[in-house]
Amino acid sequence: MRVRTTLAAWGVVLSVVFGSAQWAEAQTVRGRIERWTPYGIYPATAMAVTLFSRDRGRSYPAYTDNQGFYYLQNIPPGNYVLEVWVGQLPVTRPVSVLNRPYNDIPPIRVR
Repeated sequence: MRVRTTLAAWGVVLSVVFGSAQWAEAQTVRGRIERWTPYGIYPATAMAVTLFSRDRGRSYPAYTDNQGFYYLQNIPPGNYVLEVWVGQLPVTRPVSVLNRPYNDIPPIRVR
């Protein structure tokens, strides 16, 4: 009886530890790119967005949808640079990804 109770307790501990570790790596970074024109502000569709980590030496690419939104999933917490590719030069913004399910980035306007 005591062995079963101990095994059950370890099973609960392991599922909490490994379950929370898996959750900590599953962050989503989301935001919107807007295109500024003399006639108004419009969603920037099919625009390349890259989240780059100098510490990890890794980048996470995405494209904006038809409303200008982008979603980068499974991003580990840390400091990054968000690059929005406009022509041949990127517009960059520093981004801190926190340990929470969604990290919302304020809209970025490009020409």
